[in-house]
Amino acid sequence: MTVEANSHDDWRRMDYKPVIRDHIPVPVIQHVAPGSTVLDVGCNTGSNAICLAEHGLQVLGIDINPAAIEQARTRANELSLTRVTQFRVANVLEYPVTDQFDVVLLIRILTCFADSSDWTALVQRSTRLLKPQGYLYIHDFLMSPDIEGYRIRYEAGARLGWRTGNFQVNDTRGNRLFIAHHHSKEEVDSIVTGFHTLSYRSHESLSMNGNTCRMCEFLGQRRT
Repeated sequence: MTVEANSHDDWRRMDYKPVIRDHIPVPVIQHVAPGSTVLDVGCNTGSNAICLAEHGLQVLGIDINPAAIEQARTRANELSLTRVTQFRVANVLEYPVTDQFDVVLLIRILTCFADSSDWTALVQRSTRLLKPQGYLYIHDFLMSPDIEGYRIRYEAGARLGWRTGNFQVNDTRGNRLFIAHHHSKEEVDSIVTGFHTLSYRSHESLSMNGNTCRMCEFLGQRRT
């Protein structure tokens, strides 16, 4: 049996430039009051944090990639948004739960946690970082076994004893970049049952490399 590397750690040095650069959290803007505090987990270069700050929210973005955080700080400074945005190099699994936020964003971040124990820890910590009746926003990838390219990669991962939905992502030369995870309905359900659903949709999108994929978008309010 081959054991997957901790792909979350791989992102410390990765230059992430997906075909679809941003997934703007529109439901958050529609449901959450200005002045609310937001934690953007895996904020990359800060696009979503900056968008929410421009709509009147107070945003802290964290990412384990120092280069991405430096770019986010530069962008916020250029847009005169440093009063309403902060960016820190931090691992969410180690982030102190003494801080609590009105909103936690998980945008294309669950997919980076191929290890099931780390994935579970991320979900649990995200909930604990929310204030009572706080909002959780998720935008992430769904399993698509009917898409041949993904089915083949899921099956390759399964033959190696990997978690269902895990597969290898390579660079243009065929070298491994990281292990990604696509989510089953059961995994999505296990998260959203702890929340009152305000909005949910599944939709077609494009992967980092421009392949057709499926995603889900969820906004829920924490049950008290």
